Amino acid sequence: MSIRYDSNPRPKVILDVVPGSKYKLQLVFAEACCDNRGYNIIVDGQVVGENFAPAAEQGGLGSNQGAVFSAEIETQRDKLVIALDGYGVTDPALIDRNAILNGATLEILSGGQLAPPARFTGIKVEAAGVTLTFNTTAGRSYAVQYKKALTDANWTDVAPNIPATGTSTIYTDNDPTRRGSATGYYRVRSL
Repeated sequence: MSIRYDSNPRPKVILDVVPGSKYKLQLVFAEACCDNRGYNIIVDGQVVGENFAPAAEQGGLGSNQGAVFSAEIETQRDKLVIALDGYGVTDPALIDRNAILNGATLEILSGGQLAPPARFTGIKVEAAGVTLTFNTTAGRSYAVQYKKALTDANWTDVAPNIPATGTSTIYTDNDPTRRGSATGYYRVRSL
């Protein structure tokens, strides 16, 4: 799961899913500040919760309870985008539109299984380069990234789009500066 913020106060959660599957989505909120906070809950561009006010749903401020929003979703793509949009609110009492999400769960109700996360199963430093082997799902694409030190601010794309044709993929990074470095860190991401 990843949480991202736009230039507007719209938290977004992007989850990996299997197209054509049915899921139960639960979003968890714990409002401790503002009883006038509210926003619309949007899943893949469709409003599924209009004028959602966490404080009202949890029984007010100081209730020591949280609010849970649930919806059954049928997916059409391999990513599910959930957005909390304060700008689309129509209830005039909801003047604080700074959306805050405390957690999310996604349960498969029917359909396929999620692809396992990509993980390295082998790493070899050879004369030709650094050979990386990682588990994959046929039909998905992966990116290999590198950092010289874990304290470096950003990962560098080494191979930004590797299509997988089976359950294991081998990639050789033949860059001589990375191959000859005493330390270095690789990661693989599913796209």
